Amino acid sequence: MDYRQAIVDGENLVEVVNVIDEKVQYYTLKDGEFLVEDLSFQGMLKPKWNGSVWVESATQEEIDEHNYVPPQPLSEIEQLKINNQILAQSIYDLTNIIEIMLQGGIE
Repeated sequence: MDYRQAIVDGENLVEVVNVIDEKVQYYTLKDGEFLVEDLSFQGMLKPKWNGSVWVESATQEEIDEHNYVPPQPLSEIEQLKINNQILAQSIYDLTNIIEIMLQGGIE
């Protein structure tokens, strides 16, 4: 029978191996390592075996960092809109400064 099992060292997952006719393929178990048939840890960042089930040992901060998706760069149109707003504000500010200067408010 061919199936997969997880190798566990203490409480930490080491790797997943194929087992054929009750023999681990291409791996020799080290002292303290044992096989676990339950492979329900997929999707966990730092799975740990607690003796009966897999539990996530990563902190919420580690999970958030791992799942972080950087923001997409702005499209050319979005960037042009922002540049246009900045330019419009600059023109408005300069117009106000010129009006104040013409009224003798700034020397």
